[in-house]
Amino acid sequence: AQEAPLFRTPILDPNATSHRQSVCDLQAQIFNGTLQLRDALEGFQLRPMLIESDISSFFLPPGTEVLPTEKAGIIIYILDALAERAGFTWRQSYGIADLATAPSNSTFDDLLEWSAEMYDISANLWLQSVGRLNRGVSFPEGWLDSSIVLVGEKPKSESKLSMWSFLEPFSAGVWCLIIATTLLSSLTYWWMEWYNEGSDEQELSKKPAENLFFAAISFTGDIRYEPSTNYARLFVFSLAFFYLLIGSAYTANLASFLVVQNSPAPTVEGVADAVRQGKLICTVGGTETVTLLKAEHPGIRLVLTESEEDAYAGVKAGDCDFVATGLQTWTRISYNADVNGDCGFTWVGRVFKFLSGGFSVKADSGILCSSLIRDVLNLHMLEMIEEKQLEELWDREYQERATINCDAVVGTSSSSDDGDETQLGVEDMAGIFIVHWGLVFIAIVMAAFSQRAFCMKGSEATPSAKGMKRARYAGNQPNEEEQSPLAKSLDQLNDEPGIVDTDSASLDVIYTKHDKKIQNLASQTRDMMKQMESMLQQLDTAQEESRQIGEIIGAKKTDPDNLEPVY
Repeated sequence: AQEAPLFRTPILDPNATSHRQSVCDLQAQIFNGTLQLRDALEGFQLRPMLIESDISSFFLPPGTEVLPTEKAGIIIYILDALAERAGFTWRQSYGIADLATAPSNSTFDDLLEWSAEMYDISANLWLQSVGRLNRGVSFPEGWLDSSIVLVGEKPKSESKLSMWSFLEPFSAGVWCLIIATTLLSSLTYWWMEWYNEGSDEQELSKKPAENLFFAAISFTGDIRYEPSTNYARLFVFSLAFFYLLIGSAYTANLASFLVVQNSPAPTVEGVADAVRQGKLICTVGGTETVTLLKAEHPGIRLVLTESEEDAYAGVKAGDCDFVATGLQTWTRISYNADVNGDCGFTWVGRVFKFLSGGFSVKADSGILCSSLIRDVLNLHMLEMIEEKQLEELWDREYQERATINCDAVVGTSSSSDDGDETQLGVEDMAGIFIVHWGLVFIAIVMAAFSQRAFCMKGSEATPSAKGMKRARYAGNQPNEEEQSPLAKSLDQLNDEPGIVDTDSASLDVIYTKHDKKIQNLASQTRDMMKQMESMLQQLDTAQEESRQIGEIIGAKKTDPDNLEPVY
């Protein structure tokens, strides 16, 4: 049989006859205990009312003669699921109301009240509110999240290449501090080496340019210093740790600044903020959304449209700034390529009001007892939600209606907010500088006390240049039996005539002379090492030849008839 509508009643026709049925006998059976609530509608032919109109894809298309077999829509899916659970039928007894027949001065509240009076159930997405309950309409458990939100266009972003984008992670103040710290660190380390020569193995007191290079290249994590005293080691540790933190912060922020994003932050945080800023808001006229917005914000600037699609088109055309709509209605329309083909819309700000939507029934407990229908549908709807059947129906609706998937296109949820990209300022990085210069100060103090202690120890032991020379090169010398050949050579140099009595003005000349002799000894040692390596290589070659000869001789012993001369 064709599933054509059984009733077609002009909307708000005062001469129309009500199609609502009495279920008081069923209610009496429940009261006397002969019938359970969940089975009260079993075998009952329910008369729901559907709306046909082109103002929303939730409604049937105009001119519907037979229920669609494909992409029937979420309302029909839910009616079928409830009918299967409760045991009633509806496809041969439903009615259709053409929204085009409604009087021009009527509202959706008028349509809701009329449809609940005319049919067993008004099967549409009715938003639940206190005002509507006060008009004698009741609602089963909702199946639509009708929380009112704002939807607007995503901020336009422009990307451009910047020659100086590598400087963006830090502010100008931080870069100045880094440069100043590098210069002062180089100067401090040079002073340590000059104040107490020998603090670094490389004698950087005579190489200021190299010292500055070592300090600068430390920014990359390459530490070239070779400290030989505790205070110099503390300084190098502080410098390395300082640049470790600076480099980590720089690397973490560099990627986001390689391409400069000129993306303004969201301009509003919700409906209240939009009203304060005088923004224009598009929404479908005559709906409960309009009533609630005006009730809380009398000065709101609304642009009323004929349909949801027109509201979004108004935003694109610049007629309004945002669309006020239900949350799940927005989610559903976000999959519509005709509306959101460029994935340019996004949910903006906070929820204005948390609401639920769904079917409606006349609040009648004594005349026709329609409230029983509400109670039965409410029970089965709660079970559908608990068993996640409603979620499955919505997934089916999205998949059938979707002509674009913005999650796959842009890789992010349409309701996610872009994070702010900010530079790290001086106040963010000050701690790193303070820690570094605190450790540098401690190193300077240690260097000063170390030099003072050395001078005092030298004056107490012996004031001679020979004693200073020994302290400089050897420190605490071992006894003669434990001394290395190089140390003995140094002692011989120090025992040369005239060194003990030489005044301090001639020390540099003597030191230079001795340094040359030490360099000659080191050169001779390197030559001897090379000769030893050559001898070891020759020895390895001879051992390999001996091993090969031994293998040949062993083989011939096992076969004496095949002897050959061995060379």
